[in-house]
Parts: sequence; structure tokens; C-alpha cells
Amino acid sequence: MYASTISQVSSEDESFSILTRCMCHNIFVSASLPSKGVFFLHCKQTALPVEEITKALVKKGYDVMTSGDAGRFVCNYVYYHSLWFAEQNGIKSLFVHVPLFLAINEDTQMQFAASLLEVLCSLYL
Repeated sequence: MYASTISQVSSEDESFSILTRCMCHNIFVSASLPSKGVFFLHCKQTALPVEEITKALVKKGYDVMTSGDAGRFVCNYVYYHSLWFAEQNGIKSLFVHVPLFLAINEDTQMQFAASLLEVLCSLYL
């Protein structure tokens, strides 16, 4: 079972991005003064073989790359919490940024989603 997240990114992006194994979430803890605060870095990582998935999708003809950056706001939050949910429920999570339909049309994106599911199934069935 998978917790999957697919997010559309800006129109300048013209390829699919599969997030790499580590996703970080920063938490700021202040002792007494903000200037003496400390950042704790909580990292979670997907148990899925990101490089293998990316290579399989490239082999199928898709413009796919791995990325180490989910962004600094909503995507980062969603991916971090999907990894937490997966960890708590004994499942796996994967985060994929997809371009807007202006950059890659809807049919191609639907084909990509189907191919991604095929690749995931081939790894575990």
C-alpha cells in the first residue's frame, strides 16, 4: 500500500520531478530569546527506490529527474506528513512534482501516472 502525493509546479518546469529519499522539516525551538533559538532538523525518507523508479520512467521515454527539494511551504509540509503517515501505518510514500498542463498536456500526464503505477507494481508484485 502507498501514500502517494502528486503536485503541480510552476509553468516553467517542463519535466516530472521525483523527490529523493530525504525530506526535511525544520522546527525552531527558542530557549528564552529568539537569537538563542536552535533549529532541529527532522528527516524522514521514503523506503521506495527513487533512483530505480526514475530510471525505469526515463527508459519509458519520460523526462524525469530526481530532486532534493520539495519546496519550502505546502509541498514540503505535505510530503513530510505523508512520510510520517506512511511510517505510522507500515506503508510507503512517494512525492512527485508534475508540470502544469501548459507545459505537459493532460494526456501525457495521465500516461505518466499510469506508467508510474506500473513501475511501482513491478517492484513489489
